[in-house]
Amino acid sequence: MHKFSSLAFAAALTLALAGCSHRKSADDADDGHILSVDKDTGVVTVMDDNKIVKVKTPQEQAAEDRENEALANPQSMPSLDVPAAGGKAQLVIFWRDDQLQYTFSMSSDSAELQRARANPQASFEILLRGADGSLVKSVAVPASSLQAAKAGKPAGLSKDGSAPCSSDDYRRITTWDLTWRGLETE
Repeated sequence: MHKFSSLAFAAALTLALAGCSHRKSADDADDGHILSVDKDTGVVTVMDDNKIVKVKTPQEQAAEDRENEALANPQSMPSLDVPAAGGKAQLVIFWRDDQLQYTFSMSSDSAELQRARANPQASFEILLRGADGSLVKSVAVPASSLQAAKAGKPAGLSKDGSAPCSSDDYRRITTWDLTWRGLETE
C-alpha cells in the first residue's frame, strides 16, 4: 500500500508540475537536487537546502568574482578613543570566502589592558554598522586573545581573526563602534 501511495504522489506531482507552467520542467539532478529550467529564458534554478537558488551564468559568475576581489582589499576603519584603556582602538577589515577578516588593535599596552588580559571575563565587542547606524555584524574579541605587537610594528596589542559574513553584509559596513567589559581602572 505504501509503495502505491508513493507512486500516486509522484504521478500527481508530475501532473501538477506539467499543468502549472508550460515553460518549466523539473528533474532530479545526480546529486538529488531538483532543477528547474525556464524553456523560454533558459534560466536554471536549483532547490538547495530548502531554498530556490538561481544558477549563475558564466558571465554573472565572472562579474560577481570581480566585485568580490575588490572586497579583499584591506579597509582601515576610523580609530576610536578608548580612555579606559589609555589609547586608541584600530580596526582593519576585508572580506574573502564568506568570511570577514579583521585585525583589531589597541595602541597601548597599559596596565588596564594587562589586567583585562588576565581576566577571562574581559572582552571587547566590535560593532560593525551600516550607513543608517543599524548593526550589520558584531564580533567578540576576548581581551586574553590580544597579543603583543610583533617586531617592526607599532607598540600595543592586536588580534587577527575572522567571522562568517556574507558579501552583501560586508558591503553594508561603513563604520564601527566598540564596547567592552572587564576593562576597569584602579
